Amino acid sequence: MVKSVMPLSMGVWWYATAYAIFLALLPFLAKGLKAPGREYHLSLAATVLVIWGLTSFIPGMIGINDGFLGFIYLFILISAYKWYMKPFTTRQVWLMIGTGLGFFLLYTCASITLSLLGHDIGITPPANDSEATSKETSAALYPLSVQSFFQCFSLRCTY
Repeated sequence: MVKSVMPLSMGVWWYATAYAIFLALLPFLAKGLKAPGREYHLSLAATVLVIWGLTSFIPGMIGINDGFLGFIYLFILISAYKWYMKPFTTRQVWLMIGTGLGFFLLYTCASITLSLLGHDIGITPPANDSEATSKETSAALYPLSVQSFFQCFSLRCTY
């Protein structure tokens, strides 16, 4: 009964809980990222992109994308771009989209090949219906939180 009354504090909805924690930390995080300045913030963004961005393609690696650390990771990257970088040109955007699709296709082909060869790479369907329902609910909430996340930048929030 307590879980029904206070779902965020009891961790019933992991995604909403992670987003609420991120929002509580956001003012401190933004101030902390602005303090060291442009050079260190861009260095931090490059470092976390290499560490957590590239390791996310390796099956079995522990990722930070689940939970509030995933939001912090995205905030570090997006705030570095919004605060210190020039807007991307159309050519750069298409190059990034092509690169991303290329990595996606490479990863997908490698996953299919490994699974055909009998290697389990950790991609399995949900173990039970409650896990599937939880993931479907999280997927439904994701666009709303991403929209509010980017809306903060479009309004030039000063946290």
